[in-house]
Amino acid sequence: FHEYDGIRASSTSRGLGDVYKRQLSNHLRRSFRIVRRTTELVNYKDYIEGISYPTSLSLFHLPPLRGTALLGMEQRLIHCFIDLMFGGDGRLQVRDVEREFTRIESQVVAKIVHSALIDLRNAWQTIVPLKMRFDRSVTNARLAQAARDEEIVVYTTFDVELHRLPMTMTTCLPYNMLDPIRNRLDGGAVNADTEPSPVNRARLEAHLRGSKVEVRVPLGNAQVSLRRFLKLRVGDHVQLEQSKDDALEGYVQ
Repeated sequence: FHEYDGIRASSTSRGLGDVYKRQLSNHLRRSFRIVRRTTELVNYKDYIEGISYPTSLSLFHLPPLRGTALLGMEQRLIHCFIDLMFGGDGRLQVRDVEREFTRIESQVVAKIVHSALIDLRNAWQTIVPLKMRFDRSVTNARLAQAARDEEIVVYTTFDVELHRLPMTMTTCLPYNMLDPIRNRLDGGAVNADTEPSPVNRARLEAHLRGSKVEVRVPLGNAQVSLRRFLKLRVGDHVQLEQSKDDALEGYVQ
């Protein structure tokens, strides 16, 4: 992912993390640590399949850019926000349950999302003026339907940390959404991610180990006449052009 990740889009993501951190700290009166972990190009289906249930997925638009973007916050992060907004210290431990968010929880999510969209607009202001428009929030990733399964998206993961408890927030933008401003993205800051990252290396290795590929090993070839082919019966032998002592070639994907 060199076209966007190492240039201004990457800088914007890092800047967005800083803005989120200030806004959340001011809004909830707690010190948060928010760091951009990775930015990846994946198809939309892979992004959705990596989202656990329940997760708050908020759909929004960024006119004049076309398409639908997503802001995802995991269940623990939502419960942390709710605990802080109602006077807690953010240490509330809630057992993961597969249920929809309550009306109060949804209202908290809406406030956080609207604040985040303002931050997103400010972070992109130097590249392109955007008008943020919130659409809706869902907890089941399958109901989001922000893009086609095969469509490529730009998927950024942020680590949100409070009281040394790591939580996750993500943004997902369709790749086609960035096409109209590609020239502006190409002419930006120098790549700050040129050094290998152990975290990124481990994540990449984990993705590769989980990949399914087709492996094919031909045992050999033989040419026979059509006359002989039509006369083949069970038990007949066909001599292959491959010695039993020679190595076989394998083809991966």
